[in-house]
Amino acid sequence: MAFSMRSPVQILAWTAAIALVAAALLDIVLGFNLLSAPPVRAEGSDFIDFLEIRFGWDRDRLPLDVASAVLYSLAFLAMAGVGLILGRASFGAGERGSVLATAFLAAGILGAAAQLVYLGAAQLATDPAYCDCGYRAEEVLGRLEALHVAVNQQLLLTQAALVAAAVGFFTAASLGRAAGWSGWWPILSTAIGAMLLAGVAAEVLTLELVPELIMLATVGLLIPAWAIGLARTYPQAT
Repeated sequence: MAFSMRSPVQILAWTAAIALVAAALLDIVLGFNLLSAPPVRAEGSDFIDFLEIRFGWDRDRLPLDVASAVLYSLAFLAMAGVGLILGRASFGAGERGSVLATAFLAAGILGAAAQLVYLGAAQLATDPAYCDCGYRAEEVLGRLEALHVAVNQQLLLTQAALVAAAVGFFTAASLGRAAGWSGWWPILSTAIGAMLLAGVAAEVLTLELVPELIMLATVGLLIPAWAIGLARTYPQAT
């Protein structure tokens, strides 16, 4: 199967690579608070007042949160497209091709949904407007609880997306080897699948900083390298 240098796979792969690198850089800025340190509650200060200050700090970061969510959603959906094309059009491998396509599609949908869930809650929680009903404390605490629920939902959806993506990368490695693709690509596919599962396991085990570092390395380096390599070699590989 011959494709031009602007084939759908190449466009989607480059899109995913660029979006992931940009999103990973934003994650570094946000995760390590490079722009400003989070507010610290002074001893004896009112908790509700502190939450409003914290929400204000979160509100200042919201544009970067939105940009990060958009980039990750774009990357997830682009990778879903890559998986669909590879699984259905390139390998011709029957059931394994369907597994590849389904895994990447599931990862794309779940990953994009995770970003939207968090964004919706973050925008509500950081909204400076409160009702004039005399229940300011209850509303602030309600927003905090809604944000906690959304973060947990985002985490579960993201973990499910990463597990599905790992299945897709393992399947891609198997199909790539069977199709005689160059040796580095199946090896990198396997490594990415293993790293994704390791990141999910580290998150479940609540190992401090380990999941973040694993995911930054995988999302910011390995998957972009995989996607760029695919984009550059896809016409010759097929």
